[in-house]
Amino acid sequence: MLAGEQLPELSSQFCARLKKLDKLARQMRSWRKARECFLPLEVPEIRVLCGGKPPRVMGLQQGHGGPSSEMIEEFMLAANVAVAEEMKKKRLPGLYRNHDEPTMEALHQFGTLVQEMGLKKVKKTDRFTLSRTLAELRQVTGGELVSIGFLRKMPRAEYSPACIGHYGLGKSVYCHFTSPIRRYADLLVHQQLLALDMRKKPLSESAVASIAESCNNLEYNIDQACFAAGDRLKLRLMQERRRDKALAPLDAWVCRVQPAQVTIYIPEYGLMSVVEQEGLPAGKWLSLEGGSVLKNRNTGQILRFGTALKVLPRNIDLVRGVASFAVAVAERSPRRLE
Repeated sequence: MLAGEQLPELSSQFCARLKKLDKLARQMRSWRKARECFLPLEVPEIRVLCGGKPPRVMGLQQGHGGPSSEMIEEFMLAANVAVAEEMKKKRLPGLYRNHDEPTMEALHQFGTLVQEMGLKKVKKTDRFTLSRTLAELRQVTGGELVSIGFLRKMPRAEYSPACIGHYGLGKSVYCHFTSPIRRYADLLVHQQLLALDMRKKPLSESAVASIAESCNNLEYNIDQACFAAGDRLKLRLMQERRRDKALAPLDAWVCRVQPAQVTIYIPEYGLMSVVEQEGLPAGKWLSLEGGSVLKNRNTGQILRFGTALKVLPRNIDLVRGVASFAVAVAERSPRRLE
């Protein structure tokens, strides 16, 4: 309904209330953008679609938020902040969701990445400039690659009984409270608040700290397992398309250059992989600019961060979940940011 679809089964009163909530959420987001300068670090989610009997990979789907997701996100964030403030006010041991600031070295590397793509120079590293630059990059071909590069240089968000704040969201106080169906950390916060309301003894800060450490370790392991499983399914689909001769050269961006190989990102699959020396175009390749650039002495072709390529898989290893690619066509780097 929020996207403009006509749904006669919904009452006019219901639609009016929903539109009012949507308007409020938009105002809240504008306020956050102006006051908190949250960093727009979302990257497209590539979902693997499976089905059939026997089960097989059917295709890929790029996830999009949409107005309903944005509305729900605003109210979830507001609830998480309100609960975190309540825990802090009552001095209740609880799990806060903290995200440390990036190091100056990471911020400098981010500015270097932007310049290497031929985009405008980042002169400042304050929150406002970072937020505006990241938002602008989302409108530029290849800008997604810089966002991914910046995310990889950011520290991981973690749980702790200490309230440090969330840099990415621009929140000084924050916790997880609204997703009990998939996070134990949310349930722990519920249990601590319930114990307080029922005048029972909540868990001590040392007990909460032990649970926080366990949650952080498990979250990291789960993330790695999800990435590995997703990559294997994507590679299986790629292998099947290659076998059926239905795989055209894939768009890719260079995201790291080394003397013996080039790391690439394939946006259609949301996949990081490599082009080894054997997959590069023929010629003598020279390492320049401290190893951040490769130049073909025979053809003059240059590979650096942000260079656009067309690639095809050379080897796909589904057991290890890795693949190597060969360059089909090298294209120009993305246009400059206006």
